[in-house]
Amino acid sequence: MSIDEKMRATQEKQARCGTLERHKERRAAKNRWSMAFLLVNCFAIAGLLVFMLVFHRAQPEYETFFDRFYQLSLRTYWDKMYIRYLVYIAGIGLAATMTGLGVAMFRGRRRTDHRTSIIVLCCLYGLLSIMSWLLLL
Repeated sequence: MSIDEKMRATQEKQARCGTLERHKERRAAKNRWSMAFLLVNCFAIAGLLVFMLVFHRAQPEYETFFDRFYQLSLRTYWDKMYIRYLVYIAGIGLAATMTGLGVAMFRGRRRTDHRTSIIVLCCLYGLLSIMSWLLLL
C-alpha cells in the first residue's frame, strides 16, 4: 500500500466517522492583534533602515589619498541637522517598538510568545537614541 493510498484511506475513514469536521483548522484567518503586531514590527525595521541611511549622511567624510592629492575640502564634523533627524527617528522607532510590546501582551497566549525580536529592537533603538543624543550635544 503506497503513501497516497494510506492517506486516502485515512481521509475516507475520518469522513465516515465525522472527525474531519470536528478538527477543522481554527487558525484560518489572522486576527487584528497579529496584523497590528506585524505592521508595527515592519514599521520599526523600516525605521532602522532609514536611521542607517541618515547616519551615513550625518557622519564626517573620510579622507582618502585622492582627496589630499587634489586638495579637496571635506566636512570633518558631524552634521547637526542630520543628527537632529537621527534623534527624531530613534524616538519614533522606540515608540513603535514599545507599541509592539504592548500589542504583544494582548496577542500571545504564552508570556514569551515572539517577544525576543521586539525586545532586541527596543534595546537597539534605545542604544541608538542615546548615541545620537550624545552626538547632538
